[in-house]
Amino acid sequence: MGKRGLIISPEGIVYGGFDESNHGHFPEYFSLVLSGYSQDAEKSLTKISKAKKATRISKILGEVRLRGHTFLSVRKSDSNNITPNKLIGYIIASLSEDFLPQNLDVFNLYVDGKLEATKSKYLQDLLLELYGFSNKQIKIFSGGDFDRRYPIVNFADCMSRYYFNTELSAKNLSKNANYRELQYFN
Repeated sequence: MGKRGLIISPEGIVYGGFDESNHGHFPEYFSLVLSGYSQDAEKSLTKISKAKKATRISKILGEVRLRGHTFLSVRKSDSNNITPNKLIGYIIASLSEDFLPQNLDVFNLYVDGKLEATKSKYLQDLLLELYGFSNKQIKIFSGGDFDRRYPIVNFADCMSRYYFNTELSAKNLSKNANYRELQYFN
């Protein structure tokens, strides 16, 4: 078990799914779901439906409770203060801080949306620096429709949409144990 009871696969792998809601409109909500279940990172042969109905959302909330997740919101001012090449790195590093187990062998991160090479490199370098991992320990996969192809990313998509649709106030955000503040890294 990792931090906060997170299960690491028998092979020492943690799978991460990352997605956002309300892309390009503020506030944006970002979620990171972590899992030790390899089936969460298996590409589906058919598109996974997005959780829009209450029964499907409820089911996914239950599934995510068996794994682990964090989320944060980004305001327009945050987006304006961080260069586009660094923003995704800051967000994922903020979401994984004090959440990603230190005793893992490999972190496979699945990101919805194709990451440009410069963004992916910055993200990897930042995670390497923060956690002291080697290059072989962090693998980043990204692409269009990952939220419809990989269960772990679909979970993150659902959580981001859930938090966006619940219109959380700043007071309620700070009370949620899964909420993280956006950190500014050097």
